[in-house]
Amino acid sequence: MRWLLIVLAVVGIVASSLALREHYRTDLSPCSINERWDCGIVNHSPYAMLFGIPVAVIGIAGYLLLGVPRLHEIVSRDAGGCDGRSGLCASSRPH
Repeated sequence: MRWLLIVLAVVGIVASSLALREHYRTDLSPCSINERWDCGIVNHSPYAMLFGIPVAVIGIAGYLLLGVPRLHEIVSRDAGGCDGRSGLCASSRPH
């Protein structure tokens, strides 16, 4: 359970990165199945930008804001000599 948020954040970063790649793609989209099913239409539309920033970039930043602090918390706890079961830490610094 400790790593669930980090795993989900990584999955979100990958999905957002693929959407960003699709946003800047100039050739035929790999998900262009037909006129009705095409993710490129959405990624090239005006709705894919918010204040001039691609929504996918905002997604990457959001997932980083979720995952990095959690990763830092896990790494610093493991390095600080904490007991994973009880949550008790040897250092006096609050976690």
